[in-house]
Amino acid sequence: MKITHSRTLLAPLLIVLLWLNPLIYFLKFNQIAFWHTDTMLLWGAVLATIAVSAAVAYWGNWICRIIIITLSVGLTLSFMPNLSHMIWIKIISLIVLIGLLWLTDNTITVLTYIAGALVLSSLLLSVGKQLVGVKDQISTKAPKPGNHPLVLQIVLDEHIGANGIPTDFPQGKVMQQFIKHFYLSHGFTLYANAYSRYPRTYDSIPNMLNFTASPQHTAYFPGGIHELTLDKAKAFNIAQSKGYQIRVFQAYYINYCRANGITFGRCYTYGTKDLQQINDMPISLWAKNNFILKSFLLNSSWYQAWLDWYANSVRPFAVDHGINLPFWPWSLNQLSSPSAIKVFAPLTQDIEQHPRGVYIFAHVLFPHSPYVFTSDCHVVKSPDNWYTNYDEGPVGNSPERRRLRYHYYLQQMRCAYQPLGHMLTMLDKEGLLSDAYIVVQGDHGSRIAEHGVVMSNEANVTWQDFTDSYAALFAERTPHSKPGIIEDRLPITYLYGQWFSEAMGQAIPHDDTAPYVYLTVRDTSQRIDMTHFSLNQFKNAPADANVVPTAAQATPELNTTKP
Repeated sequence: MKITHSRTLLAPLLIVLLWLNPLIYFLKFNQIAFWHTDTMLLWGAVLATIAVSAAVAYWGNWICRIIIITLSVGLTLSFMPNLSHMIWIKIISLIVLIGLLWLTDNTITVLTYIAGALVLSSLLLSVGKQLVGVKDQISTKAPKPGNHPLVLQIVLDEHIGANGIPTDFPQGKVMQQFIKHFYLSHGFTLYANAYSRYPRTYDSIPNMLNFTASPQHTAYFPGGIHELTLDKAKAFNIAQSKGYQIRVFQAYYINYCRANGITFGRCYTYGTKDLQQINDMPISLWAKNNFILKSFLLNSSWYQAWLDWYANSVRPFAVDHGINLPFWPWSLNQLSSPSAIKVFAPLTQDIEQHPRGVYIFAHVLFPHSPYVFTSDCHVVKSPDNWYTNYDEGPVGNSPERRRLRYHYYLQQMRCAYQPLGHMLTMLDKEGLLSDAYIVVQGDHGSRIAEHGVVMSNEANVTWQDFTDSYAALFAERTPHSKPGIIEDRLPITYLYGQWFSEAMGQAIPHDDTAPYVYLTVRDTSQRIDMTHFSLNQFKNAPADANVVPTAAQATPELNTTKP
């Protein structure tokens, strides 16, 4: 039987429909207007791709038509979130599609109907929504606040510890002194050498709230990395049983408001990928268009695969052969910083309205990357300079890239102290903090490290990597403490347990002071036990790395039971 193929207008129509579907989905999901000056580049790129592909599909020979249709179908599938990890299903589907296109042109007709139905469904049906702005849930069923002193915990995500700030360049020395002066002037005890046992938030904070140091990656999330809903927070349970109302300020990242047995008084959630934040930012129209286009591309598993291949294979191979290929700048679509810095205003109002009988937990993604703000809280003009804490690839940062990133990171850190300082000063003047129990802390280090602190990298990690990845801010203020700086090297899980026990008025078993951390997993989807790593195993560790502070030896035993 002879197989024949004829030119058909359905081929370019199919191309149009295939590309419109992911574009419509992206705009609707992010609640972006279909026609807006900020999306001109996105529309231009998509329409140009459609024009070239449709021309090839119509004017090219039947082999070109099969290739361009198959590629377009594959790209469309790559933008579908439910299929992003089903690589073999996609490969088999594309092979079957090539066979069907080879056998009969009727395949194009069927595909056109399917693509048309997908476009209509994306237009007319709900596709879900990215959180834009805030979601503020206030419960009338929560217990009324009692007359206990305020308990306030503020987690500044990725805030490195005071002595962890590198001082091999002037900006670092200035920032280290500023941090120490800030907390002393506001009546805090600052633990300058505090550190986290974990370099990732979803291990650090949940273990702290449960007074454990579990080796299991994502131990408190039944859905693993793909569903970061905390199922257990023992600290909240204890505080509630003592008559405290629990009030949470959180990012649209980890959901603390589903922890078992808690009736939350308030759950305030702000967006972390709210692209509408772009509208209010004083950057050029080109920069806004650029950022939205790359955010669209990052929804494609094909584009993500290209990023991984370029960073992990192409660029390292070229560098090994003396060719210094540039870093690929389009690997970021998180826009948490502008949303996070706005949290201090409602947080301040909440304290003013509930100065007693509440435990307020605030997880603020700041100075967490991207580094959008200068030290005086102005926006960095070019999104290409909104750096994350490391480059994709086998090496975390070169010394030069580490220095560059710290420049922007420390500026954003300094910016954080404008709203935080204003809040503490105002509340203190109003007499609302005189008998409060307050902790301001990080959850891990800046993670601007030269070597990733991941399992299988044990032979390479240095003491600098330890301080970059694990050194964490921890400053506490209680009615009984005096301003001061404590230099002991102590884990924040231990420090939090001590502070919480004092706030609740009872000894609560918590982590000890043993000098170790966990190296984290490279593949975050794995739910496995992480490597237990003593501090003196880091290269160039100081002689006292494994020394347990004398004053801290008589501590409650670590609860090592897994959740």
